[in-house]
Amino acid sequence: MILRVDELHQLSSHEEKIAYIRALEDRLIKKYGIAKREDAITYEDFDDENNMRFDFKPYDIISLNMYDGFWEIESGYHYSQYFSDDGRSTGVRRLFFDIARDLGCNDGYVCSEHCTWNGEDMESLNLQEWLEHMRVRFGEIKEYNPTIEYGNYDDRFPEVFHDDFAECKQELRELEEVVEKLGFSTNGLDTICGQFLVVSKEGRSYVLDRATNELLIPDAVDFYQDLNCCGFEIESNGKRFLFSSEGHKIFEIDKGYFCWEWYSSSDPRFMSVRLFNRESGQEAIAVDRGEYQKEIKKYYVFRKYVDSNEKVLIPEYQR
Repeated sequence: MILRVDELHQLSSHEEKIAYIRALEDRLIKKYGIAKREDAITYEDFDDENNMRFDFKPYDIISLNMYDGFWEIESGYHYSQYFSDDGRSTGVRRLFFDIARDLGCNDGYVCSEHCTWNGEDMESLNLQEWLEHMRVRFGEIKEYNPTIEYGNYDDRFPEVFHDDFAECKQELRELEEVVEKLGFSTNGLDTICGQFLVVSKEGRSYVLDRATNELLIPDAVDFYQDLNCCGFEIESNGKRFLFSSEGHKIFEIDKGYFCWEWYSSSDPRFMSVRLFNRESGQEAIAVDRGEYQKEIKKYYVFRKYVDSNEKVLIPEYQR
């Protein structure tokens, strides 16, 4: 996604760009009510003035790249995940809407990788030049239409289009009414994972289960991160926990933090994600069996990988 931010034109030096991102970091940490930890925002390389790129933990698999007058939002999602076949906004569209709002934007240009890093020299273009390139390559840039059946594969979608987020804005208004009646305010549409939404009260963040409209835990959270929609980590009152995507408390974490990676299962029918903590030795394998059941259900398999390769299915975590 490309987001126009006019004030980026005013940043004439490398130092001004770094200061701008540091100020943005402070705003994001305050908005999302998380502790200012060293790894809340990670920077890839600020030595190169043309490579101003950073990641913000609550955004999960998202990187933000600063260019001349605009941000490029690069993600690990498939382009097709932005679209839906029922007219409703997808989780990816909601996330991009939240990011746009965080960066002060009301709209944006959604595009495939062939329009950015895998097809254009982004460092040499300003926004108007990029838009002209898109019109030359693909013709008129059309508006996003949630009712069009675009197809199921990336190559069936338009390479670039403009999105004013009209449906997301309406959905946010409706969500705000519900959350306000519960005594909280909302940070946006995107959830940590599944139905678990971050809400705020008196400058602190809480996790709300949208299925029940009750808090997942009673206390405020100081930090949280999604693990590829296969689980999430929460830090609260000095304690940290790993939860399954359905809200089961899997581990209490004594040290270290969880990461995720694709996991090669011995059974090719199952797509698996490995959640692991190098320091504590804790590990969970989330096996998606949705292709073989009417509803997507995840099974959690646990082991101490420093002790054994044996995986034991824990029945109470079946969903």
